[in-house]
Amino acid sequence: MSTIVWNYDKDLSGTNPNNLVSGEVHNIPAVNGRAFATDNGPFYSDSVVVKVKDTGVTLTRGVDYKCLYLYADATAASGKSVTAVIQIVNASVIGDVLVDYQVVGGEFSSNAYALEEAIAALEIDNRAITWINVLNKPAVFPPEPHLHAATDLYGFEYLVDAINDMIQAILLGDTTSHDQIYLRMATIKKQLQDDYNAKIATFNARVTQVENDMDAMNTRLSGQMSALSSVVTNHINNKNNPHGVTTTQISAVPTSRTVNGQSLSQNIVVGTVLPGIVVVWYSNSIPAGWYLCNGQAVNGNDPRLRALVGANVPDFRGYVLRARDGGRGVDSEPNRGLGSIQTDAIQNITGSFGADVASSGNVGVGIGGAFYEGGDLGRVTDGGSAFHGEFRSFQFDASRVVRTAVESRMKNVAVNYIIAGDNATML
Repeated sequence: MSTIVWNYDKDLSGTNPNNLVSGEVHNIPAVNGRAFATDNGPFYSDSVVVKVKDTGVTLTRGVDYKCLYLYADATAASGKSVTAVIQIVNASVIGDVLVDYQVVGGEFSSNAYALEEAIAALEIDNRAITWINVLNKPAVFPPEPHLHAATDLYGFEYLVDAINDMIQAILLGDTTSHDQIYLRMATIKKQLQDDYNAKIATFNARVTQVENDMDAMNTRLSGQMSALSSVVTNHINNKNNPHGVTTTQISAVPTSRTVNGQSLSQNIVVGTVLPGIVVVWYSNSIPAGWYLCNGQAVNGNDPRLRALVGANVPDFRGYVLRARDGGRGVDSEPNRGLGSIQTDAIQNITGSFGADVASSGNVGVGIGGAFYEGGDLGRVTDGGSAFHGEFRSFQFDASRVVRTAVESRMKNVAVNYIIAGDNATML
């Protein structure tokens, strides 16, 4: 067996000067084929140098070109990246380039891997091609005008014979033959007309049959569609679980659970509210399921509301609701119970005046607030003209310092308060 001689010895260090290939020329076209395999096999990617031949400009790896088709065995053996193909990605690089690279050599000199990849890229497929798999074929193939020999025609043998007879008669040129020609032409004309009429009659009969078949099909389809529509409608309207689906199959919630106190086996009104909710209602027409808060009795259909408020709903008419203090200390009665009533009250109003009137010059001195001087009630004298004192009237009137009415109140708007029963719905 002969020994294989490699052009370059195997160099796994990537530094053997004998394995350095310099100035290898490759032409880069403007479009396709902008990748090439080095002539001497795989090379060390990190040391390759690619230059534009005309300008001497050195290209940058990763920007102007890429090293492709990694040789796994050579890379594993050397511990360095070994590839076999260079792809120029900079579109402005066109024409010859010079490549300097450190070839691996030895058994890695073969370009078999690169050839296999190139062949695979051609996507060669040797499988049998059927007519149906041919792409972009025309839908019709209109014939071009062309000639046929009379003997190539089938089904018109009688016509071919007649034409041959006419040719022979014309060539002979006798009158008898000409009469035969006319007779034969008449016969041919009749045969052609009869053949045409027969084919037209057959065609019309087939068209009529197709039309009849289509009408019958439409009638059957109409009946089937009507029946199918009826079946689908009945199925949609069937609320009795026609498929026999179980709660386990659809992971349904067990009927033992409840919603708003009602089991899932009962009819539940979607959108119900919790009994006992109080809302402001700007209407004198009270919605179903709700009570006007006027002290009326709770009916027997609302056991949960009865458990909250007792036999009667609270009577809020004329009252303003105040949030329970709960020990905060804002309310003067911070520990009042829920539903307790506070009567009307106002903060204390104070005023002052001087009580000792020694002379008329001191009348009204020191009066303020809700008090005012009301006039002379009599003088104290010694029986003569000497002045010893004076009785005066002092009045109290809160309207001098605040707005007043027959009740204590805040600014307000009249509304109704309503409370939700067991079956009240969202408003």
